[in-house]
Amino acid sequence: MGRMIRAEHGDIAVSREQLWDVVAGQFDKAGDWSSEVLSSQAIASEPGNPAAALGMSGRILETKQGKITETFLAFDPEAYQFTYHVLGDGVPGFVEHAQNTWRLESLDHNRTRLTLTVEMQTKGCLGAVMNPLLSYGMHVFLRTLLDDLRHFVETGTVSKRKAKVLSKRT
Repeated sequence: MGRMIRAEHGDIAVSREQLWDVVAGQFDKAGDWSSEVLSSQAIASEPGNPAAALGMSGRILETKQGKITETFLAFDPEAYQFTYHVLGDGVPGFVEHAQNTWRLESLDHNRTRLTLTVEMQTKGCLGAVMNPLLSYGMHVFLRTLLDDLRHFVETGTVSKRKAKVLSKRT
């Protein structure tokens, strides 16, 4: 078994509250701005759901790699932080557990640092061998995600990458 933790952060020129509204309040709308997500939809809220105030337990994403389900493990609007569990056919078979934590830190009234921390537990020999590649892949994925999100919240339009994905679907 191997463990991989990868964190990336980006500074975004909007208030923490504005960014929180997009990443948490519209958690099920990642397909609107992420070039990695073809479509997204909410998972209905269930008893014991830590994000019950949102009216959803998580989201289902259709990605280039396949279907992914992300379910809240923790949700703290006062700390501007949430964590979700990731599963689905878009996750490699040698990954035993995957989760992602998003934390928003106010830098000033119109600038926020978003830190994304992915933790994965891999299994077997393949998992051990693939850990460095998985770490690099997560670096690229998280940087793309941050860039797409930054463009969307700062300009109100999708990134060139997302526009290209959308043009292929029409």
